[in-house]
Amino acid sequence: MTNTHKPDARNKSVKLLLEYAQVTEFPLIPQWQTQALIQQARTLADEVGVTLTTDAYKVLIDYTGNNTRLIFTELEKLKTYALGKTVNGDMVKELVSESAANSLQLANAIRLVNIAQALEFVERLINCNEPALKITAI
Repeated sequence: MTNTHKPDARNKSVKLLLEYAQVTEFPLIPQWQTQALIQQARTLADEVGVTLTTDAYKVLIDYTGNNTRLIFTELEKLKTYALGKTVNGDMVKELVSESAANSLQLANAIRLVNIAQALEFVERLINCNEPALKITAI
């Protein structure tokens, strides 16, 4: 079972679950901590049993963001495609759909007054179902 919030320990059903189950927390790594995200992807890749090059990890994180479940799913897809070979960045670009949009990239494009790129990032954020208030909060 997964939950975005900590379970309320006062609830009887939660008490029963906590009595017989083990709770493991997976804190969300912020998108700007790319090295921590890459390390997490390396750990997941070892768990899945797929080997990636350094640039492949970077592309994977750029395309999936900090969504651990999506990273795990994409690594399984890459494992099936690679058949024991090392996955490079081009394979990741070919197979992994870009589903992460980063508001930090949007802020950087605005800072550099690159209007075309900023509009592209806004479109990407909207396509990734990012709330409009969150986009404007940058």
